[in-house]
Amino acid sequence: MRALAPSRLPLRGLRPWALAAGLCLGLAAGPATAQEAAQIASDSLRLDADGTLVAEGRVEILHQTARLRAARLVYRPGEDGAPDRLELTGPIVLEDGEEVLILADAAEMSADLRDGVLQGARLVLDRRLQLAAAGMAREDGRITRIERVVASSCQVCPGGPAPLWEIRAARVTHDAEDRTLEFENAAFQIRGRTVAVIPRLRMPAPGVRRKSGFLAPELRATSALGPGVSLPYFVTLGPHRDVTLSPRAHVRGSATLGLRYRQALALGRFQIDGAVTRDRLRPGRWRGFLAAEGQYALAPGTALGGVLDLASDPSYRADYGLDVDEFRINTLFLEHVRRDSLGRLRLTAFRSQREGDDNARLPNRVLEGGYAVRVVPPGLGGAAWLRVDALAAVRRSDEAAQGAG
Repeated sequence: MRALAPSRLPLRGLRPWALAAGLCLGLAAGPATAQEAAQIASDSLRLDADGTLVAEGRVEILHQTARLRAARLVYRPGEDGAPDRLELTGPIVLEDGEEVLILADAAEMSADLRDGVLQGARLVLDRRLQLAAAGMAREDGRITRIERVVASSCQVCPGGPAPLWEIRAARVTHDAEDRTLEFENAAFQIRGRTVAVIPRLRMPAPGVRRKSGFLAPELRATSALGPGVSLPYFVTLGPHRDVTLSPRAHVRGSATLGLRYRQALALGRFQIDGAVTRDRLRPGRWRGFLAAEGQYALAPGTALGGVLDLASDPSYRADYGLDVDEFRINTLFLEHVRRDSLGRLRLTAFRSQREGDDNARLPNRVLEGGYAVRVVPPGLGGAAWLRVDALAAVRRSDEAAQGAG
């Protein structure tokens, strides 16, 4: 039968929640400020005369959403001023909600968890980035240094096939306070082949919502250009603005610089996306696209907005695996909404992307408006809507419209 220790462990300097948090290597919350309730369960649990606590066989430490499992745990009190030590024998598995998962073969840490070493460790951060390493060391309760690292969003298995993409680095340093990851001598690889070597690479840790740095690499393959890779760099310009630069390269001779700018306003917001490209598909020509959308509140219930969509040529989006619609639509609208009325004015210009369509013969400039009001007839009960709509369309050609008999 499994033994259950008291909810508050009588151990000097050992804080059960700090144990779980510390093993997260600073990627979860920091050590607790006071001793908190926790539970230890194991097949056997003993406390020796010298103060050493030994838990063996399916050891589990539980606290709120955190669960740590190990084959063996030993707590050794320090002597002659030496710090208390924790020894964990694996396989070690630590789960803290859905954001942090740590696997390790063995670990030795100080009781205050400011220093420690994990061997044969693997971290999965925010279910998106996995770091497999020969060893990890925690220093001063803030810095975690990981040696000989393989990082990827794909599964990394010792002796298994190379993942689709990975970053191999001599060392990765995680700063728990600054919430950053810094790679030293990083080699970016695709299917085991090195495509770029970066002496120092700095990026925000997974789970950070807004922080300047490199984002996870993006892979995209198209029939026209083959496989390609992008390494986006995110720059925060304050709490309400940011920009993302996305250099991209394809194996069949293509170089692209993408940009996304976003800004939130007091009464609205807007976003601009774009890219410029040089490739072998159209030698000697610049290609690209520009897309923007936004909305602004002119007054309570009144909004002005629009969508802009431009491209250098009709095939650009398809060549680069971007969203391709049958029509490229640009629009400007004004809306006025009240409890019992709705007014709308919209100007739209569109171009067909379908093969065989002649845009000169299509009514692709449209002005439409409408007004609806809700009325309650006196003495009759119920309600009625009165609605008026108007539409005008213009095309450039004087020839008969497509499809006309």
